[in-house]
Amino acid sequence: MQYTFLICSERSGSNLITSLMSGHPQFSGPPPTHMFRLFGLNSGHYLPFDHAARRRFLADFHAARATILGDWNTSFSLEELEGVCGQSQSMASAFDFMYRRECASEGASRAFVKENHTYRFVPFLLDHWPGARFVFQVRDPRDVAASWVKTSSVPGGVAKAVSVWCADQSETLDLLCDPQLSARTVQIRYEDLIQRPTEVLSGVCHNLGVDFDAGMLCAHQNPRTAKTAKQVDAWSNLGRPVMSGNSGNYGSVLTADDVLYIELKCATLMKRFGYTAQNDVDSMGAEEQERMLASLEERLSPGRSERPMSDDEVKRRERRLALISRIIEPPAVRS
Repeated sequence: MQYTFLICSERSGSNLITSLMSGHPQFSGPPPTHMFRLFGLNSGHYLPFDHAARRRFLADFHAARATILGDWNTSFSLEELEGVCGQSQSMASAFDFMYRRECASEGASRAFVKENHTYRFVPFLLDHWPGARFVFQVRDPRDVAASWVKTSSVPGGVAKAVSVWCADQSETLDLLCDPQLSARTVQIRYEDLIQRPTEVLSGVCHNLGVDFDAGMLCAHQNPRTAKTAKQVDAWSNLGRPVMSGNSGNYGSVLTADDVLYIELKCATLMKRFGYTAQNDVDSMGAEEQERMLASLEERLSPGRSERPMSDDEVKRRERRLALISRIIEPPAVRS
């Protein structure tokens, strides 16, 4: 099974690039399961991977699949999963079984996978899928924070958005110091994607060894994508064509204090990715910056929701959180 994994912070266009890639005839980009992260970070709970651990893993895997937020074209029973993967010596077989089935439903041969905090479990991915490729997408942290503030399903406001954005980019750049990983990773900016989608997607496709397909720009018409856009508040824009003007709008959401705080915290990384600060943060000394940050922290915008989650989405998220809490418990505690 051929996988391309996305490395991208939340509220940075991760669902957009996934849906666009799914518009390519060779790729299937279903809604995220976040199961690579869940099981990759907790794979030690199933070691040694003997018969009992394998049965426990497959049961947990099937339960996790049942709690994902978006709808896939395909599904499977625990009996089917055990029938195909019950004797396998690797967790990879369960993922391959699930993604092969979904790819087949669309006539695709490759999977494009969105995850959060991908850098945390890249070793797990490369151990199980040594041929994996990666797309690293970044977005202006000010727009990320603005989107974060407006989205009910990602609480924490500006402070949390900045903390996550900085950690995601810093840790990923550290990973990409490895030339072997860097060579299999293509880096793009969200702003370039929405302003020059054909050019950017052509570059991504070339890096992944396929030709660009114009159908990628019509991915919003895919029935699965359209249905998902209606189910999850944070994914509502997926039902629309690429929104070329959806950048630099943070000023209508964030306060001047928010923007200054973000630019102080993210200055080095913003320069690394070509984002220009509107405040002259470079003229401040280190002590002045620290005093300013401490003062600004008390006035940052908290998270709010312009469109509260539906009751159905709330229930879906509650079921998923309960399942995750159970899986991350060490086996000794669970029993």
